[in-house]
Amino acid sequence: MHAPEGPLQMDETTYLEERLDDQINWYGDKSTFNKNRFTRFKIAEFICTALIPIVSIAFIEPYYLKLSTGILGAIVLIIQSIHGLSNYQELWIEYRAVSETLKHEKFMYLTQSGIYSEDDSNSRFQLLVSRCENIISHENINWTQLQKSSKENKNC
Repeated sequence: MHAPEGPLQMDETTYLEERLDDQINWYGDKSTFNKNRFTRFKIAEFICTALIPIVSIAFIEPYYLKLSTGILGAIVLIIQSIHGLSNYQELWIEYRAVSETLKHEKFMYLTQSGIYSEDDSNSRFQLLVSRCENIISHENINWTQLQKSSKENKNC
């Protein structure tokens, strides 16, 4: 099987539904996932951190005091480490920004507003594709840099 000759042809409806809407939904879903993970880890971290002084007052026996505060401290450290490695907050914000930027481009295009107000529908469509693919490409570069940064922090 060989690749088709010439440029790949995709009409407006196909691009909007199969590419742009798919990317908007993917980034939106990933943003929500990362926000939920970040929020859950932070709540668990806050609870464990708040329990340390309570446990230190509650237990009179030194063994239980040491054990309880040690376990809570270790849990806080693990949560912070997972958060540091996974970049949930950064990914949540980045993915939400990309999703909203793509939505903005789509709605400007559909309403023929701003830079999409030209008379030539073919030029408008090509501009939409170019701008949206640049946004997606830029985000992919940012993700790669974030992963490299995270990997370098793991090695330190």
